[in-house]
Amino acid sequence: MLIPIELNKIALNRVRVILDIIRISIPLLYPNTLKVKVDIGDEITFSSLTIVSVCPEAANVHESRIGPLALFDLNGNVIKKLRQQGLFRVFDLQNKLDLTEVEKLYLHAIHWLGDSQNQPEITNKVLSLTTCLETFFTPEKDSGLPISNTISESIALLMFKDFNNRKAAKKRIKELYDLRSRITHGSKISVSDDDLIQLMIFCYSVTRFISKKLDVYIKRKDIQNEVEIKKLS
Repeated sequence: MLIPIELNKIALNRVRVILDIIRISIPLLYPNTLKVKVDIGDEITFSSLTIVSVCPEAANVHESRIGPLALFDLNGNVIKKLRQQGLFRVFDLQNKLDLTEVEKLYLHAIHWLGDSQNQPEITNKVLSLTTCLETFFTPEKDSGLPISNTISESIALLMFKDFNNRKAAKKRIKELYDLRSRITHGSKISVSDDDLIQLMIFCYSVTRFISKKLDVYIKRKDIQNEVEIKKLS
């Protein structure tokens, strides 16, 4: 029999998965300027800061809001976006007892994609998003294959059909993934809004693609095998 503490942990984990899913829908529904966030209880801070500046000629009062500028509205449009993104599969997997290797990887990737939306610093967003991509395409430790090249090539082959698009996608994904290495090694870098948006698009596209293949991909090796087949096509 599960004791209350264990039940609370299970319930909290389920809630966090749901929050990850909702966070993933936020960029699809709201502009970044609204700073929409969802979290548990008091983990979101709402406050106002009033600043009064006085000089001999005049006095000015400026009020600044700390926290989200709009509330998340769970409505029919949100449900539609979640279905389009394939995220309803997550709910099915939450109730499944024996998950396949790829199903576990998918849930792991969804967590990091959701986590990226909860990070205030753009560099941390990049780290979460690149971790999302790593989940499916990191080469085996003893393969000797370079990580960034393997990840970028795998995504380009699976997500694009013609040579020119694959070539351009591989180059861009590698550029975006290499931001991770520079961040983790302490290099001073500038991540543009365009970089972040494109990295997010690749993550959303990959997770949606994998969600449609969960009945086909059972092990990570199945993904690797399809990549090898695409190389020959």
